[in-house]
Amino acid sequence: MSSTPLIPTPPLDRPQFVQHIPGFSVGGPIFKDKTFSFITKSPPAAILLKKAAGVTLGSREPNKTKVGKLTKEQVMEIVKIKKGDLNTEDEEAAFRILTGTARQAGIEVLLS
Repeated sequence: MSSTPLIPTPPLDRPQFVQHIPGFSVGGPIFKDKTFSFITKSPPAAILLKKAAGVTLGSREPNKTKVGKLTKEQVMEIVKIKKGDLNTEDEEAAFRILTGTARQAGIEVLLS
């Protein structure tokens, strides 16, 4: 009777591990003494934008077919959630980043 082979563990010199937990990204370094640290981040921007717009999937043709609409105020609420994970501290720049993400998902952002 043969035994089930063990699943190999990742090598210790692997610089990062990433695990996807629904709604969160988790990752961090693995050290040679088999300890590790992890960093939790906020949910992906696309998920937050689709949830706020009330849609489950983005558009297959975002430049032609729009699947939802968001106001500037709704996007600014998401900016507050994502602020620590974005490459900027400026809220207006973060707004433009999230507006681009919404555009790629086929979600229209109403500026007025």
